[in-house]
Amino acid sequence: MANGGDENCYTRPRGTSWDIGADELITKIYRSVAPDADGTLEALTTGASNAMTIASSTATFATALADNIGVGDAIQYDADGDGDIDASDSIVFISGRTDSTHFTVKTVSGTAPTAVSADTDWSLFRAYTSLANAETGTENLAIDADLRNFDAGNRDLASNSEQWNIACYANGTTGDSTAVTLDGWTTAPQNYIKIYTPYLTTEVGTSQRHQGKWDENKYKRDGISMNTAVQDDFIRIEGLQIRHTRNSGTGYGIIVQTVASVSDVKISDNIIVGVLSDTAVGYGIWINDSDARVKLWNNIIYGFINPGQTSVAGLTTTAANSYVYVYNNTIRNCYRGFHMNSSAAKMKNNIAVNNTVDYYLVANVVSSNNISSDATSPNTAYRNLSVSFVNSANDDFHLSPSDTSARNSGADLSQDYWLPITSDIDGHARPASARGYGVATDIGADESATPIYRSIAPSMSTYLDRGVDESGTDLTISGTTMTLENAAPDNVGVGDVIQYDSDGNSSIDAIAFISARASSTSFTVQARDGANPVAVTNDQDWQIFRAYTTLDNAEGGAENTANIDDDVDDFDISVSRNDGKDIYASNEQWNIAAYANGTTADTNAVTIDSWTTYPTNYIKIYTPVSSSEVGTSQRHNGVWDDGKYKMEITGNSSAINAVSGNVWVDGLQIKRMTSSSFGTIYGITNSGVFKVNNNIINLIDNYTNTTRAINNGASNLNSYYWNNIIYGTNLDYGYYQASAYGYLYNNSVIDANNGYYSSFSNKMTVKNNIAQGGADGFFASSSLFGAGSDYNVSDFANDAPSPSYRTNLATDVSFVDETNEDFHLSSSDTFACDAGVNLWDDSALPIREDIDGDPRSEQGGWDIGADELITYQSNVSGLGTATMQMSLTEKMTDGLVGMWSFDGPDISGTTAYDRSPAGGNDGTITGATPAIGKRGQALSFNGTTDFVDAGDVGAGIQTISFWMKTDDATDIKILNIDGTDQIEIDGTGNILATSFPSATIYVDGSVSAAVDTSWHFVTITDSTGVSASTFQIGQVASSFFDGIIDEVRIYNRVLSVDEIGRLYDLGNVEYVR
Repeated sequence: MANGGDENCYTRPRGTSWDIGADELITKIYRSVAPDADGTLEALTTGASNAMTIASSTATFATALADNIGVGDAIQYDADGDGDIDASDSIVFISGRTDSTHFTVKTVSGTAPTAVSADTDWSLFRAYTSLANAETGTENLAIDADLRNFDAGNRDLASNSEQWNIACYANGTTGDSTAVTLDGWTTAPQNYIKIYTPYLTTEVGTSQRHQGKWDENKYKRDGISMNTAVQDDFIRIEGLQIRHTRNSGTGYGIIVQTVASVSDVKISDNIIVGVLSDTAVGYGIWINDSDARVKLWNNIIYGFINPGQTSVAGLTTTAANSYVYVYNNTIRNCYRGFHMNSSAAKMKNNIAVNNTVDYYLVANVVSSNNISSDATSPNTAYRNLSVSFVNSANDDFHLSPSDTSARNSGADLSQDYWLPITSDIDGHARPASARGYGVATDIGADESATPIYRSIAPSMSTYLDRGVDESGTDLTISGTTMTLENAAPDNVGVGDVIQYDSDGNSSIDAIAFISARASSTSFTVQARDGANPVAVTNDQDWQIFRAYTTLDNAEGGAENTANIDDDVDDFDISVSRNDGKDIYASNEQWNIAAYANGTTADTNAVTIDSWTTYPTNYIKIYTPVSSSEVGTSQRHNGVWDDGKYKMEITGNSSAINAVSGNVWVDGLQIKRMTSSSFGTIYGITNSGVFKVNNNIINLIDNYTNTTRAINNGASNLNSYYWNNIIYGTNLDYGYYQASAYGYLYNNSVIDANNGYYSSFSNKMTVKNNIAQGGADGFFASSSLFGAGSDYNVSDFANDAPSPSYRTNLATDVSFVDETNEDFHLSSSDTFACDAGVNLWDDSALPIREDIDGDPRSEQGGWDIGADELITYQSNVSGLGTATMQMSLTEKMTDGLVGMWSFDGPDISGTTAYDRSPAGGNDGTITGATPAIGKRGQALSFNGTTDFVDAGDVGAGIQTISFWMKTDDATDIKILNIDGTDQIEIDGTGNILATSFPSATIYVDGSVSAAVDTSWHFVTITDSTGVSASTFQIGQVASSFFDGIIDEVRIYNRVLSVDEIGRLYDLGNVEYVR
């Protein structure tokens, strides 16, 4: 071609030989970087006792190299066999990895190297000690001086037909603290520079890249005020961590400037953090060039905020006509999230939340599916949304599997003309309808894990429910909704498997799994891999089963095959007892729901091993409890219940042995019994990151074994334990750890010789725990507990780490019935009740509920131990006075998005706290005063000026309920939903739900609208849902409520008649805590 290109328009080299034919091969060059302050980073390994042979382009080592060795690393070797390294010898660079003993290597210029056999004089180095040195060609000074001047910087990649790959490696926790400007290189569309962290096994044995969350042990560019500047035209920056620190002037994480109009800069999969102070102004990414052509995707940016500085932004474009493609990024906690001056920008699938201003768009941009937490998104339907992340308090902005705003709400960009997106910041594939998955992609940098559900019940192999021909038992599946003509039993729930006849030929050919329950006739279902199941209409050949008959079988993939049809019963073929399953690679999160089978116990111990997991790709083993999971709870109520799921294990095996990490055990009953000599035995033990909560563990040793109810064996890893009740006979340790890090909050250990034990110092953090009845409640080496340990009680003096409460005092806690192993706090207790520290927002382990699922206060005091005492006094006519504890089924928190009880602990000054699980919509009280309510305290409204304003509580409200007692049961306003939708009483004394699309009105639990001046419980349901953008209690426009209002609740789902009845029944008890 006249322009010197091949048929792909790849640039032909100048001044050297061309390839023959239409194609010009681009030579890939690899160099490695690891940070070192003085520029001399010693060899990672040498040839002593490890002979290396190079034949063709393959280097073979006699013994395995370390897993952190990979592409770009330099190997100097004795090519002439004279026993030393000098100018006559060679240096090569790794360009690929087969395994830990076989690597592809190339010369400086990317050609095949000089062969050598069984050399032991070789040494292996990182090629450079900073990214800036790699850009200028300043090699690692530890490489032999005769060989290290291999690069000079500012290379003409186009003329040399090269494409450079600069692989960035961690060096412990040392950061790369040298600013870099990428300038002076001659690049072209296929002759670009890629700066990245290697993560594939074909590149390196252990990933050098973050996994979507800042990781101090991965490569990071840290503490630099002017961090990374791009001034060459064709640059790719991928998978870095950049922390921009500045206290004055203006700086950036990445800036793109002075590039040509033909440029193609790509910035993806990075985490960019701002640390700004004093007068500093900073930008996460700054596009400061009118000619720039920049593509940005899968980046997470946060922290670019500085009080008083209004020009700070996560991402900003300066010029009005730069072509910037901004797809699937997440920006949080900045002054401005996206500040876009360019009218040529395109924005799709981005999240900007919890910024002062989420989107500041000077020009109209092409956009779709961009979420904001305020009203600034360019896409109306995506404004004022709340996004749930895994742990925003600790800067983990992976999407929570429970999120309802960003998950499955994005545009399919897999075939986008400008920038096709097929993976997320973790490297997980994004689903795409074009590829046949039939599910939507997520918005933001992360593609959340797909929740997978499986059920188990001990020895339960027969069907739970079934269809019968011509009997009115039709089953229909459309999309992800399964509808039954007749109600399923209440014990049918999440994880249960449905086999059915999808093609109408009277034989079973399809299978689906329940992932949620709306009612006894309506369920959400998924295919075995979480995708949409095969559709069917009016099938009567269906049956519902438990997926597995033991927890051990679920771990090993041994399905319930006794009665499930042979054509569909091998649904977990990818799970192997020996090999587990790689749920990180498949981006799944497994939920194994454990159900009771009468009083039958699960007697099989389980070892969870060979599963590849991650914090977002974890295994949860739990008992379903909520009505969105099952019709009747499968969980104990804080005291052992033989009618709920239980494990009863004898022999030498732990009930649960979690060898694989990222396992969560929630709400089980575990009894471990021994009558023979086994040495040391455990109830639960782990080797990896572990979460254990809401369990009852009873260990009974009738021999002389060493016994540990919980054994934390995760060396130097964090594990978390809360709301557990542990007791036993001849129990040596309630909880035991050695070199692990354990966070233990609100547990109760009874009758253990050692309640909480750590053989290392400063590694066990204990808060709000009870130890009673043993010989030593709390022990840590040198008496050094983890920082912040406090508010623990023991019945021994000088035992519990508790500098703020009962310091060094013996403390006897009163339980409901210790003889019969009911370790709920007694209402007469004076030491644990209201004596703990509030852990609602604890940075390591925020807690919201107790072992029963009862709420713990967001603002008030907490009880110490697993139980939060909540007692009520009955005032039902004819029943006299009695106290009771609110049961799990009564708490009714599923889908609860707003709750204002107006009780004493729930009001402070002019604030009425939102006590829903999420909280966040506290009401502002104007004038209304406390009064005796239907249940505890209420608020009295004067009819002229009093109201409570809870602000914007979001969209999709399907149920509103409240108690009311009005002084005038005609023509009175009650609630304002958004200025249009409102609840009022008309002139005839009937409740109206004005402007609701399809409301059903209940009064005192029944379909009715009539009220009078007595107390009434009002509920409005509407499956269409309304948007509560302005939620006011006691006022609608200029009209005000005259009377008393109590217990206001809003839900994002339609409550069943039974649930409305249960809420009504709660009005017959008075809170007297």
